[in-house]
Amino acid sequence: KAGTLTRHQRAILDLLIDHPGGLDVAALARLTSSHANTVRGHLNALSARGLVSFHKREDGQKGRPALVYRAA
Repeated sequence: KAGTLTRHQRAILDLLIDHPGGLDVAALARLTSSHANTVRGHLNALSARGLVSFHKREDGQKGRPALVYRAA
């Protein structure tokens, strides 16, 4: 499944593998020097292939909870 990933998708997947507790979009954007919307697009592609999973971060703060992504 991971054989035909783009360079950016592979970089995001590698970061998620290196951070088993998961990362949110903001952290991934910062670590890859990419825009958050670009990261979301890559995450959607990785998720569609079953390579990443996500859950809502329940931290009790106001606003929409962030999604935390992990390598599947």
